[in-house]
Amino acid sequence: MPLKIRLHPGAPAPSRLRLARAYLAAERRWVLRIGGALLLISLAWALWGLLMPVPIPA
Repeated sequence: MPLKIRLHPGAPAPSRLRLARAYLAAERRWVLRIGGALLLISLAWALWGLLMPVPIPA
């Protein structure tokens, strides 16, 4: 995954600590995004499992 770090023109080169923090922030965003998607999928699957065995009267 390409990491975009915004650099202002004329700003000093970012230190390793700043680069590491930017990388960790981007990594955290991806982890939260993927974790949220997995949570939604598992909740939908659980709801499906709860609703499907119930017979629908004709």
